[in-house]
Amino acid sequence: MSAASDLPPASERQNPQPLDLVIASPWPPAMSDIANRVADDMLPALARHARLMLAQAQQDTPDASRLGGVPVDTVAQALREHPAAVAIVHLGNHATFCAAGLQTLACRPAFVTLHDLVMHHAYLGLCEVAGKQADYVSAMGAHYGASGEQIARAGLRDARTFQDNAARFPLFEPFLQNAEGVIVHSRMAFEAVAARRRWPVCYLALPYGAPAAATRRAILEHRAAQALELAAGGELRLLVFGHLGENRGLPVVLEALAAQRQARIGLDIYGVLDARAGIERRIAELGLAGSVRLHGYVPDAELDAALQRAHLAINLRSPTMGEASGSQLRLYAAGLPAILTRHGWYAEQPEAAAWFVRPGHELEDLSALLASAMAS
Repeated sequence: MSAASDLPPASERQNPQPLDLVIASPWPPAMSDIANRVADDMLPALARHARLMLAQAQQDTPDASRLGGVPVDTVAQALREHPAAVAIVHLGNHATFCAAGLQTLACRPAFVTLHDLVMHHAYLGLCEVAGKQADYVSAMGAHYGASGEQIARAGLRDARTFQDNAARFPLFEPFLQNAEGVIVHSRMAFEAVAARRRWPVCYLALPYGAPAAATRRAILEHRAAQALELAAGGELRLLVFGHLGENRGLPVVLEALAAQRQARIGLDIYGVLDARAGIERRIAELGLAGSVRLHGYVPDAELDAALQRAHLAINLRSPTMGEASGSQLRLYAAGLPAILTRHGWYAEQPEAAAWFVRPGHELEDLSALLASAMAS
């Protein structure tokens, strides 16, 4: 074996052949932040070091303008044409957007980027679509014993039981059956996966392109001008966005807003609402129809404009699904302050970068923060 000193200088060595990667993921325009982050932040970096082949299971035609000209094939075609390529799959807690990754793992071992630790909703959704609820009960029993099986049976009868226990029984294990290794973006997820002692696991901070220096200066100037507008009696513009499931705390946000009824506060909500009819009904009950605006899922440019108009974002998670928050990184890039739940990845954020509410005290703390924001 040659010693390191026997190697030729780096300038004289042949460049190694680039790695071939098959990446299975949802892709834009899918309504998935995973699709956006992989396309916009990860692909440009990976393309400098590897030959990329992209695979999908979605029916929408991918937005080629955001994929650097790399074609997207079906999973079967990508794996058939590139049998020696390393496969990387991206999985999150949504049954529809797991399809490409699961198809890949069914065909060969792959490295899994697990964007959410809690995959319970996705697994149950897949079983329900296939009419195989018994598989869900069996998986809960296999990974969590008799108590897991008991909760699964109760959860199939009562949605409240399911929601209350999903984070206690994250059910990520079935998604990693054929994983060669696991990449996670939060310490909470790293500790949970590592504790199983079944897969190599790596914690990598969720990537997000930082604005250029000139852009940062413009952002600071814009936020300073907004502060002057508020001091002159302008409306405090709040913003919530993302995939808005039950754990995002929208009912609490609405109640806190109603408690400040005499203040000039408006709330814009962007993204897919899991229970839109119920949220619309609660807005009416609280008399907030003139203060709260529901926009649904919008293109990135429209959301970026909304981030610029807003003064403060509310980005609660109770419970957290063990994720790192792409939405929070987007808020940082926009220079928009946010209120977070002190839990999981969110609790790791710098004290100077956000305000926090305590799990179990969201309404009390959020109401106090809004009152303080209006007073100052």
